[in-house]
Amino acid sequence: MHLGGVMEEKSRKLTEVWRLASSNSRFISCVCVSAALPLLLYFLVTRYHGVATSRAMYVVDFIILAYFSSLFFLFQRKPRLAIIPFFVVTSIVFWAAIYKYLLLGVWVRFADVHIMNEGWQTLSWMHHLSVLSLAALALGITLYNLRLPRPRRLAALLIPLVVGAALTFLFPGGAVYLLRNMTHALYGNDPLYRSVPFALGYDVLETWQFDRTSRTFLSRYPAAEDAGFPNERIRQPRNVHIFVLESFMDPALLGIPLPRDPVDPRLRARLGGSAYSPVFAGRSAQAEFELLCGTPAYDFLDPVTFNDMHGEPIPCLPNFLRNNGYLTMASHDVTPNFFNAQEAYRSLGFARMHFRSELPSTDKDGPWVSADAQISFNKKQIKALLEDKQPFLNYIFFTTGHIPYEMNPLKRPQVIETTSTDEVTRFVNAIYYNSQSLAQYVDFLSGVDPTSIIVIVGDHQGVLPSIDRTHSREYSYDRFLTPYLFLDAGETKSFGDISQFQIPNLIVSSLLDTPYVSLARSFGFDMVRPFNKHAFYHLDGEIYSCPNADNARCEAVERFRDQTVARWLRLIDQSRSPAE
Repeated sequence: MHLGGVMEEKSRKLTEVWRLASSNSRFISCVCVSAALPLLLYFLVTRYHGVATSRAMYVVDFIILAYFSSLFFLFQRKPRLAIIPFFVVTSIVFWAAIYKYLLLGVWVRFADVHIMNEGWQTLSWMHHLSVLSLAALALGITLYNLRLPRPRRLAALLIPLVVGAALTFLFPGGAVYLLRNMTHALYGNDPLYRSVPFALGYDVLETWQFDRTSRTFLSRYPAAEDAGFPNERIRQPRNVHIFVLESFMDPALLGIPLPRDPVDPRLRARLGGSAYSPVFAGRSAQAEFELLCGTPAYDFLDPVTFNDMHGEPIPCLPNFLRNNGYLTMASHDVTPNFFNAQEAYRSLGFARMHFRSELPSTDKDGPWVSADAQISFNKKQIKALLEDKQPFLNYIFFTTGHIPYEMNPLKRPQVIETTSTDEVTRFVNAIYYNSQSLAQYVDFLSGVDPTSIIVIVGDHQGVLPSIDRTHSREYSYDRFLTPYLFLDAGETKSFGDISQFQIPNLIVSSLLDTPYVSLARSFGFDMVRPFNKHAFYHLDGEIYSCPNADNARCEAVERFRDQTVARWLRLIDQSRSPAE
């Protein structure tokens, strides 16, 4: 009996060991499959669209996905069933990265979570249905298969994540340096911008790194050096109209033959030149920030500066005019939380805000309120103000003309045929109709408000993937040019090529009847368009690009950027904290 009992105990232990080994083997197999399947799909899709990848990238992604699938599987009863939701969610993220790249020509970053709303609006209803159905499937299976994990196994898997996250949070600069140099030395730059999870993590590290070093900008360039608005009072207030037109650009920059100029001839005759936008093909709120605050917008912290604002007042054009007795109002065909518009507009100084729910919905171009309908609404808003002689700032963002450039086929049928793609044809017809609507409104305002200042400018150029007009040539200066109109009491003003952040100060100079002096002049050039890591500047009719080791003026451009970064940071801080 004793010998039989021993043998039985040994048999039981061997069975338990075999069960655990089999369970671990199934777990590891499922982890490998869940990491491999999204990468297989990613490989096929990138090959189909001609997006270059590397074998090293797949090694990096496989390790990252295997780790996170291991964590996810701890919360699932059946590892084989858990493969489905992990594959679905990972594939959606990978597909979104490829879609963004094909649409804009720029790779995914973690901060894109703040602009998902804009990307969602570019999708068709079939895309919406597909994504929502797949997300519902993944959520349903996850909840059905849910279980509480074993604490020891969870702790063992979380230790490397917690330790790694803590070290990178404490020393983001060292982590960025290590990852950038290690991946470049081993693989070139491929994993940096083609690996989706690697790119997302790297963007977080760069944001942390800048956040830690941002105080150096503020200490090097104190508030006294900021180029803000003057303290002078406006003696003779005149109304100000600012109209921002979605994706408005000079069609000549497309480089394709067109049977006629899509820009209305009345508008074309009054254009004063080109204004450099801070963005190409998206993130319109960056252009809004510049056009209303008079300082360059950067994206070191968030792709959209509006998202960092909390509603406290900051010294921008609307607040300047409000302090001079103006009523300030804004109209934008978006929801109040789109790019955090409501809080941002409150910080900038708008007293009245009209969003999508208040605008007429009877005449739409695709999902957007048409320019004619928005103008009709605006006429009613300004009528009483004109009768009461109440000075006002009238700011309208016309969202019609947004990709995919749909127009109301009954009211605005296609009038310009092209030999290019359908997308290009839709785009130039959108310019035709929207510029016509704005030209008619300018004529109307010139009659009822003849002493006013009227500014029209595009937010950025339109993206046209069908002719490869994307971010692939992102830092080519002509990708940022948008036409502008500056009408001062009926007189067309031309300032040559400018940056959009110069427009508020040009308006204030006109209202105060004082000469405008560009900040760029004090740095030794005529005009500058700074970005995070690049810049263009004009000098004596020539266009130069920085950084350039052979160009000594690039040092002045860098100082200009650093000084304006400091002002940009101060504005964000002020919007978060009440004034003392």
